[in-house]
Amino acid sequence: MALQVIEDHSRQTLGFSGWPATSGWSLQQTLDHMQSQPFIAWADNQQVAALILYRHIDSIIEVNFLLTLPAFRRMGLMQSLFEILIEKKSLCTFWLEVNANNPGARQLYVKLGFKNNGLRKNYYRDGGDGLLLERSPKTLGAS
Repeated sequence: MALQVIEDHSRQTLGFSGWPATSGWSLQQTLDHMQSQPFIAWADNQQVAALILYRHIDSIIEVNFLLTLPAFRRMGLMQSLFEILIEKKSLCTFWLEVNANNPGARQLYVKLGFKNNGLRKNYYRDGGDGLLLERSPKTLGAS
């Protein structure tokens, strides 16, 4: 497996075999977003393994959707994608939302420096609360 980072400027044909029906977004919604908004992905021979879709508005990065395909989970791909994106956009504030019933994702976001910034009660279909998270930008001269 030879994974490489693909970014929105590389809108060549990407494959999505193994797209889980429970992903929250349909494959078509994801493809539509990728035509007009930025993304970053790990791909193996043009086959997407992990993906972050986001919007960049002024100094805000709003993460809209992310997914690691089942065959590529537990390999650290999402953490490394976030680290690359955070480094590239180091002066931006990051916003995202996560289901409170997803402890693995919450743990990853805390590790990446995200802090709680709000709550949407009973937001998800499973009754889970939506936790609004924010990561402040690196400041120049900070260690």
